[in-house]
Amino acid sequence: VDITHASATAVRDVLDCAHKPIVASHSAARTLADHAYGLYDDHMQEIAQRGGLIGVILDPYLLANYADVTLAKRHGSLRDAVRMVRYVAKICGSHRSVAIGSDYSGYIGRSAEMNRLSQIGRLRSRLLKEFGEDEQVVEDIMANNAIRFLRENWRTGFA
Repeated sequence: VDITHASATAVRDVLDCAHKPIVASHSAARTLADHAYGLYDDHMQEIAQRGGLIGVILDPYLLANYADVTLAKRHGSLRDAVRMVRYVAKICGSHRSVAIGSDYSGYIGRSAEMNRLSQIGRLRSRLLKEFGEDEQVVEDIMANNAIRFLRENWRTGFA
C-alpha cells in the first residue's frame, strides 16, 4: 500500500490493518514541513519498524515551511532535501528506510539547483557531504533501498 496522498487518519487506519510493509513513495516529514500530506514522526517510525520505505519528495514547497509556492521555488534548495533525508533517516532509526521519491513525473515545484531529473547527481553530491562521503549509504538512499523494497514486496502473478 502506498500511503503518499493519505491523510493522517487514513495513514493510521492503514497501519492498523496492514499486514505487509507500507510505502510512502513521495512524501516528507510533517515536523519539518507542516503540510497536510506530510507524515508524522510516529507514522514514519512504524512504517520503518514494519520494513516499509519512505521516499522523500523533492518539491521545495513540501520540504520546508515556505509561505507559498512562489517563495519555495525562489528560495528552496537541495539543502532542504538533504535536511529532510537526514531527518527521516534519524526518525526511522536507519537510512535503510529512506529513498528518493522525486515525483518529477508529476506537477511539482522544483528548486533552481535541480529543476530536472538529469541533474540528480547534484543531490547525490550533497548527500555524500552530509553522510561523510559514505558511498554505500548514499547509494542505498538513491536507489538500493527502493530496489530492495520492490524485490521483497512486489508480487508478480496471483498465487
